[in-house]
Amino acid sequence: MELEFQAGPLQFRTQWKCMSVPQRSAEIDKYTPVPSAQRFSLNLSIEPSRAALSLPRGPVTENPDNWRAWEEGGGVVLQVWSGHSNSWAIEARITSDFSAAAIICRSDHDQHDQLEFLLATVLRWITSLRVTLEGGVLLHGALIGFTESGVCVLGTGPSGAGKSTLSSFFLERRSFAVWTDETTIVLPFGKSWHAFGTPWSGMLEVAKNEGGKLGALCFLEKAPEHCLETIGKEQAYLRIVKELYLPPWRETFTERALENLQRLIDEVPSRVLYFSKSPSVVDFLSEELVKL
Repeated sequence: MELEFQAGPLQFRTQWKCMSVPQRSAEIDKYTPVPSAQRFSLNLSIEPSRAALSLPRGPVTENPDNWRAWEEGGGVVLQVWSGHSNSWAIEARITSDFSAAAIICRSDHDQHDQLEFLLATVLRWITSLRVTLEGGVLLHGALIGFTESGVCVLGTGPSGAGKSTLSSFFLERRSFAVWTDETTIVLPFGKSWHAFGTPWSGMLEVAKNEGGKLGALCFLEKAPEHCLETIGKEQAYLRIVKELYLPPWRETFTERALENLQRLIDEVPSRVLYFSKSPSVVDFLSEELVKL
């Protein structure tokens, strides 16, 4: 069975090779393909489940939370821990250029035939590294599109900065579109940068595979009154690097991601958006961004 999914401009061409029919819920709709001017693809195959996964060979990079990875056969093996079963439940064998992956689940895991579980567990890890190779970054941030101009603004900051609050105000206005309230793909397209929503949503569960030209980066801070302030490139870089989603895989990927971030800061206007908890921030930000 051949299936097609998407995260922003990244297209997942998927082959389901298991004997059972894939179980899917409404969550998989977040990966529904939409027309896009430019895509790059990743070929996935969902392999038949196995009683046991591979044992690591050689040095292992491990995140105490939920994954471990190592190099094998010229590629990468990623395994994801399941707190539900208290075991390494999913394995992805990924090519070195992150253009293809085979996904295997333990047969005794009760979600081994649930499509969205298999995809969500490994795709953000793979996507962050593939986007890095393409010259872009995967960032924690809310992405707001201005329908009339097609330009979008990325609102970012640490947990509690106001990404969900800001997104909720824009959701109420028809002339704007919120494409994600949590995870954004940012990529260079020619002489400009474009940003895209992804299936990996936040508190508001906003996840749309749509995007546009990135007009500004806004570092969010709650305040008694609305104010948009210029920020120096050095300070902007120090802020944005904290919002980078990149698994600590290899030093070369980290260096590349940091270079991509620096180029982003150099080429896209950065501002600090101080805002109060009021819907009036929508009109305020709209008027201010016209001046950039």
